[in-house]
Amino acid sequence: STREASDGEHEVATGHRGDAVTQLREVKQTGTEISRIIDIFGILSQLSKEEIPSVLAYATRLAGEQKQEREIILFGAVARWAQFHPSAAGEWTRSQASIIKGKSDELLEMALSEWTARDAVTARAWIDQLTDDQKAGALRGYLGALAIRDPMAALHEMERLPEAVRDDRVYRALFRAWSSKDPRGAAQAAASLSVADAKTRSRTLGDVVQIWGQQAPREALAWALQ
Repeated sequence: STREASDGEHEVATGHRGDAVTQLREVKQTGTEISRIIDIFGILSQLSKEEIPSVLAYATRLAGEQKQEREIILFGAVARWAQFHPSAAGEWTRSQASIIKGKSDELLEMALSEWTARDAVTARAWIDQLTDDQKAGALRGYLGALAIRDPMAALHEMERLPEAVRDDRVYRALFRAWSSKDPRGAAQAAASLSVADAKTRSRTLGDVVQIWGQQAPREALAWALQ
């Protein structure tokens, strides 16, 4: 039937045969944009660690009108790699910085978040050997993951960082993570931040109150109105 034929085409497109790169190429030829994105996510979520390097190599060669697909594959494959081997995901991202311009910062944040959750000491040592322009994203991932486990330790470590890497996004990443665990404590700490840029404190506190408001709106409102 027509329905059976359609289902069969979808099964091929979503990658039930062939290697992962072949599956991704086949998806480009089928369905609507939304269905293709869903199928790509499905393929990426099932990648084996052996398939990931070839998928990333394929993604880096995509250009032009394939920019959206390139970004989806890069983030999905690095996220999957970080589940298996976060240090390898971080090292690949660092080494490919000149090729994946504009995205290495966010990819490093993702890889270091997973790495820190598993081995914070090794992750922190690895960040130290990065160049200053690579450290911001890695530190966001590291401090955010550390804040979930020990927010005060994360805060004290951030305060010791050089100004060159302690930017607005680093503060906000730490406090967003802290808020997911202890929004009241995060709000109190954010309100008393001593930073040169008042906008950084305001945006950081705004993030905390927003997250708190989603969890416990009455408590967040009562605190904000104090």
